[in-house]
Amino acid sequence: MPLRDLGLALAVMAVWGLNFPVAKLGVADMPPMLLISLRWVVVAALALPFCRLPTGRWGKLIWLSGVLGIAHFALNFTGIKLLDAATASVVAQVQVPIAALLGVVIERERPGLWRIAGMVIAFAGVVVITGEPRILEQPAGVILMVAGATCWAIGGLIAKRLTDLPPLAVNAWMAVLSAPGLFAVSLVAESGHWEALMTPTWNGWFAVLYMAGPVTVFGYGIWYRLMRRHPVSTLMPFMLLVPMFGVVSSAVLLGDPLTARFLLGAAITLAGLAVLILVRR
Repeated sequence: MPLRDLGLALAVMAVWGLNFPVAKLGVADMPPMLLISLRWVVVAALALPFCRLPTGRWGKLIWLSGVLGIAHFALNFTGIKLLDAATASVVAQVQVPIAALLGVVIERERPGLWRIAGMVIAFAGVVVITGEPRILEQPAGVILMVAGATCWAIGGLIAKRLTDLPPLAVNAWMAVLSAPGLFAVSLVAESGHWEALMTPTWNGWFAVLYMAGPVTVFGYGIWYRLMRRHPVSTLMPFMLLVPMFGVVSSAVLLGDPLTARFLLGAAITLAGLAVLILVRR
């Protein structure tokens, strides 16, 4: 891999890892679903001028928006509000073994013993982290994030049917379809919208702009370009850096505690992810 592409891959992983403490700051100042609906509004504003109408693809885009754009983010960011950012950055990675499991159940893939071992190890690491006393007091956060990870995995199966559309167009039209639905759910399930919008804080609006620009437009744009230049087997190991960047940045920026039990659980989860990502079919 050329040095330039290596630097871009590392930059994307750092941006995605830093997203966890930024999201934590954002949900402290805004209701989670309102925060994400505003994110989608900004994504649409940035991306739509460069996209055409996806003729004949509206059905799958609507399904993708409902499962990924609305359900995944609503569950995920509500979970982040209940957990510390370091824990959330590790628990979110169960989306990888869940995606592998759905591939076996729905796509009839043959996982092999190594992939089964990777799924079991990754889930075991999350179980170890969940045993932390501070997390046992708020188990709903972990449950919500695991549910959100499941929606992410299902969304991946839907997105596989949209590979004929440019990634920027998928993100743009998913933003258009997701923002109204998320805002409607937010109005029903959350409170404090007027205060959040009329008395804006630096943290909340910075989180909206960071998640829309660096995370979505820059991050996914660069990542999909790299996927066109290099084999997936070369790029996927970089994904292991996302929770590492997430844990370190959460500890440095927010002071999240890194107990021995948490670090053990994180190491076990990363080991399971490494097996899933690195093992050959």
